[in-house]
Amino acid sequence: MKKQDEKPTLDKLEKEGAREGAEDRVRRDFFSYFKKVEKKLSFGRQIEKIYDLLVSGKLSRRDKAIVIGALIYFINPLDLIPDPTLFIGFLDDMGVIALVYRYLSHRADDESSA
Repeated sequence: MKKQDEKPTLDKLEKEGAREGAEDRVRRDFFSYFKKVEKKLSFGRQIEKIYDLLVSGKLSRRDKAIVIGALIYFINPLDLIPDPTLFIGFLDDMGVIALVYRYLSHRADDESSA
């Protein structure tokens, strides 16, 4: 996300994730950043599941772009609340990941009941 004052939405995440080179950036930078901050996170398992969905090839084009956008938001340390901010630095990241995780969970439930 470019501006620090923008609240991410699924549409904004999709737009960010659809940018040229976005998926390459996630595949290149995700694991190193995740391993560096993993012990500070209470939502690491959700992030790993979202990343696993990305590499599974099972997502629609839109859902894949949303996941890429969310992971780019996560690996960008200078987002809405900069990650180095003591105690609260990952709250916004947690919100973005929870939003996408819930969205994908509901999509999976809808598809399995169809």
